[in-house]
Amino acid sequence: FKNGITNGAAWYDVKGSMQDFNYKFTNCMEITLEVSCCKHPHPQELPEFWKNNEYSLLYFSSMAHMGIKGIVVDEIGVGISDASVKVQGNDKSVTTTKRGEFWKILSQGNYTLAAYADGYYNSDPISVTVPEQQDGVPCEAEIMKFQLRSARPTPPSPDLPKTIVAENDFDIIKGKTFYWELGDIPLKSSRLT
Repeated sequence: FKNGITNGAAWYDVKGSMQDFNYKFTNCMEITLEVSCCKHPHPQELPEFWKNNEYSLLYFSSMAHMGIKGIVVDEIGVGISDASVKVQGNDKSVTTTKRGEFWKILSQGNYTLAAYADGYYNSDPISVTVPEQQDGVPCEAEIMKFQLRSARPTPPSPDLPKTIVAENDFDIIKGKTFYWELGDIPLKSSRLT
């Protein structure tokens, strides 16, 4: 083992593992750490294994904060769930949470990213640089914000006469649904009663 490390797939290949499932179908990266040649060490030995590996495990855990993280929102700033963020040249997109949050571990380098979601226009590509570690400490993730525009057509205006002639105009529009807009951004629909 070069430097005491082996790539598990180079040692033995396991297809269809929980690691494969989690990587492919979730935003979770799962690993296996083997710190003993004994499959089931005695419980009394566990504190020694922790002591021998504590620094390495904590350092490795801190690497989860490397790369990028952020949010994908719509025109009014509401998070878009199930949006995807894609890194150019990387086959694995990440999917946003129900609040539009995402994160992806990336090593030092320059990357181009874009976000997309059903019912929205794709974002323009954004370039980001993940800096190298400083004094052996992983850098915090670059924070990104993608704002996607709706690709859905603006709802049609309610069927109203072009000219309203009545003693009380409110009686004619009562019970109809109106779509309020700011420029080309649909803000809210409301029903007047």
